[in-house]
Amino acid sequence: MERSFLIALEPSHTLNFMIYLQNIYLQQKNAENRKFPYIKPNVIFHEDFAQHFKELWEELTEKMIEGSAIDSELFVCHKDMFYDRLFIEASMDNEEAYTTIYDSFKVWWESMAGGFSIESSVYNKLDQLYSELTSFPDTTASERLDIKLIYDQCLLGGSVFYRNFAILSIDDFYINYKKIIPKLRQCIADESK
Repeated sequence: MERSFLIALEPSHTLNFMIYLQNIYLQQKNAENRKFPYIKPNVIFHEDFAQHFKELWEELTEKMIEGSAIDSELFVCHKDMFYDRLFIEASMDNEEAYTTIYDSFKVWWESMAGGFSIESSVYNKLDQLYSELTSFPDTTASERLDIKLIYDQCLLGGSVFYRNFAILSIDDFYINYKKIIPKLRQCIADESK
């Protein structure tokens, strides 16, 4: 009997917020680095932001691998976790600046230009991706591949490819497409062979 294969694609609320924070941090470090959102908040990031970002990215990813439904809960119920790990609790002004960033992301994400647009931007590539992943018999051993979609590259985080799970950016679907196919095949390969 032939096994069916499913690709579950979902824009990640939490990981996209992490990218949002990453981009603000990178712009603050280098004004030439223009990325969305292009805002200059008066906020003080943790001096070891890059290391703390990577650690938090990996923790969040592990939780999402365990249960996909936890994604939005992490963003909504653990708002302070991001602040506590990535910002310096220097003053009330810093906390207010973080709240403004958080609220700005939330408004964008819940608008048609946010999460919905991110997901819609790659739908026309899903059939092609599915065909490429199922065209090799040895790469269809898994029954499911969960893909969390992010709007921009993760430059400070850790791995984005795991067993039956991947984190891909819009760029990965259009600019880096040929490079990600072999990595996705490895994500779903039958390890018993």
